[in-house]
Amino acid sequence: MDSLHHVVVPSPFANMTPLYEIAPEADLLLIIPPYTPPSPSGGAPTQGLRLKLSSAHLSLASRAFRTKLQQKHSKQSDNRTHLSLPATGEFDPRAVTIVMNALHGRGSKVPRTLEGGVEILASIAKVVETFGVLEAVAVYADRWIDGLVAKGLPREFGREAVLWVYATRVFRRAEVFREITAVVAAGAVGVVDGFGFALGEKVVRDIESQRQQLVSAALDILDDVVDELADGLVPCEQFDCDSFLLGKLVKTLRKSKLFPRPASPFAGVGLAGIEEAIDKSGLQIARRSDDSVLTEGGLWTTTPKNTIVKALSQSKKTAPPRQQQQRPFTPESSPEPAAARSSGRASVFGEHQCEARKLVGTLEAIHALCGGVRGLELESELGYLLY
Repeated sequence: MDSLHHVVVPSPFANMTPLYEIAPEADLLLIIPPYTPPSPSGGAPTQGLRLKLSSAHLSLASRAFRTKLQQKHSKQSDNRTHLSLPATGEFDPRAVTIVMNALHGRGSKVPRTLEGGVEILASIAKVVETFGVLEAVAVYADRWIDGLVAKGLPREFGREAVLWVYATRVFRRAEVFREITAVVAAGAVGVVDGFGFALGEKVVRDIESQRQQLVSAALDILDDVVDELADGLVPCEQFDCDSFLLGKLVKTLRKSKLFPRPASPFAGVGLAGIEEAIDKSGLQIARRSDDSVLTEGGLWTTTPKNTIVKALSQSKKTAPPRQQQQRPFTPESSPEPAAARSSGRASVFGEHQCEARKLVGTLEAIHALCGGVRGLELESELGYLLY
């Protein structure tokens, strides 16, 4: 789509939107239509703007402007060429003004920091990409991005993270691009929408490919644990933990629409969502040291193993025969409540470890997946841009 149009007006007073002079010797008037923010819930259009610019500065900095100005056109009654941005209202007047000040060498008028955060950064990136003026704005962009990164990048998938992907691609900040695409790949639940900004077909495709690979790997881990518990490969002779943990895990997965296993391309499923479901299930996996053992609360505790062995040996002396402990598997008579009601065995159940609990502990690998997500590389090892 052509982003610049010659316009003819009957008089210089035909458009009464605000007028801002950037070049005193201005021979060009750039008309910016009212802007409609591309947010999910829409947004109130902001007022348009007219900028008085120098065609010489613009032709030198931008091929798009140079090509348009080389076309035959007549000057208006104010002795200027009039160009207009698309009437679709996709360019933020604030962003255009900042870029035009930079192109005209008015560094004192270019903000050192961006009060609008990544929203205005992405809007500036859109102007820069559309008119191909990265070189003239790069020094400012590095300062803006450094300032915003110092405040913290988003750690969860959402509009803010997607705008960071767009801005860092345009401004070629490879290290931030890699980090934020990892956040998006881990948190997305489908093909990523650019929220009004062109992420690039290859960026979207590669993020989606990475999302599907991560989800598939996490579901493989869950499937292995469920299968081994269901097949009785890790029985618990003391408290029937295998049955209890299997039931709890399957209920968690069904609630999150993860059981039965969803089919590829896993629409509506993301790695971060799988991790969150496991964390909220009561089967929360915490980091552990080599001498830690399994417990029900967070599955891992630092209680020494010899203490567990001693407690278990003492409990065997006072515990009723095993056949009296077995009950129908109901919420009221499951191993956990039964152990809690038995004063002599409650602490032992909390400290108890078995192969079933160790197996569920392998769900920690899902945390490892989340922590090990590597985003997209913006450049090749030889320095060629990949996106």
